[in-house]
Amino acid sequence: MVASQDGLLRGRLVLVVQRRWLIARQLSTAFKAEGARVLLAQNAPAGELAAEAPDLAAAVLDSGSGPLCSVLRKRGVPFVMYTAREHLGAECAGAPVVRKPAKEEEVVRTIRRLL
Repeated sequence: MVASQDGLLRGRLVLVVQRRWLIARQLSTAFKAEGARVLLAQNAPAGELAAEAPDLAAAVLDSGSGPLCSVLRKRGVPFVMYTAREHLGAECAGAPVVRKPAKEEEVVRTIRRLL
């Protein structure tokens, strides 16, 4: 993967909430290649705690993150759903969706567009 030259993500904190460790690791690597700092959470409750980070810039959520979507919206933190599910809960409705399986670069591009 070639890192972006614009530096948009450089130094920004991105939360990745993902139950599968391998996917979380791949996303983390992709964001770090862009110069981002990454917080990893294995589930929505842990993600809700991590979402309180004062400098949180964006988040990538898996399908089980309804209350977390509400927390992020209240804080004005942009997020993308990275999921294989067809239907999302009402709390996450309207959020950009990247369907699994997709390359990590597509998730990173989506976050870059939101910022």
